[in-house]
Amino acid sequence: ALSSASRKMLALQDGSNDINVERVAAIRAAIASGQLKIDTSRIADGLIASARDLLK
Repeated sequence: ALSSASRKMLALQDGSNDINVERVAAIRAAIASGQLKIDTSRIADGLIASARDLLK
């Protein structure tokens, strides 16, 4: 039997086909040109929340 964390990882992996490559390229270009600002504290908060969910 798989742990809940393993099941979540498999679900995330299966969703990788939904990535919009063109959108990712546009976002990368916006970051490189300085047009898109990254809120690192928001990203950190999201990572912490995800880690907490995985530990439940």
